[in-house]
Amino acid sequence: MQWIPSEFPEGYWFIFAQGISPDALLDRLGADPIDPAVMGLQQANDYCFDEDSIIVRAGTAGGWSFAVVPGGVAGEFGVAEASKGTQAFQVYGTTNALRVFSHAENGEVTCQFISGWEGERTGVDPDRFLGGLIAVGLLLPDGRAPRDLGMDVQGAHNKMLEFASAQFSINLCLADIEIPLRARKLDY
Repeated sequence: MQWIPSEFPEGYWFIFAQGISPDALLDRLGADPIDPAVMGLQQANDYCFDEDSIIVRAGTAGGWSFAVVPGGVAGEFGVAEASKGTQAFQVYGTTNALRVFSHAENGEVTCQFISGWEGERTGVDPDRFLGGLIAVGLLLPDGRAPRDLGMDVQGAHNKMLEFASAQFSINLCLADIEIPLRARKLDY
């Protein structure tokens, strides 16, 4: 998933939910049906409603359903709702360099952090992915954040995406989202 920032420099939002269909994920996000109900990436980018609506498209990758909004963050909502009865995670980025990972299970956010601020994780189980964060170099071997020691992590954003991909065995590529996918309108 490390290709995401270069393909979507104006921002992105991806949410993944395990064991549910793309339509079920769109339902959980509160997305409304539209016509056409299936759109490719370019068609979705060209489709415009108003300032308070976006197109969200959904498909599958590696046993997970995913929803994607290139160019913007539908954002802070969705991951807890998408996780009811399962687990879900989201990664999003904005043009002002905010990059966030959130994981939820059974309706509760378990772990959330901002890229570059991994030492300030929140959620009901913020240490759940400690091993994965250490493995990709976002945290030091003792679990401390490099920032706490006055050090920066080079490529923290790409490492965050590498972590998510490895932790959940997601091998999403650009071709997976360029193809026609289920599409709906999402008000935010």
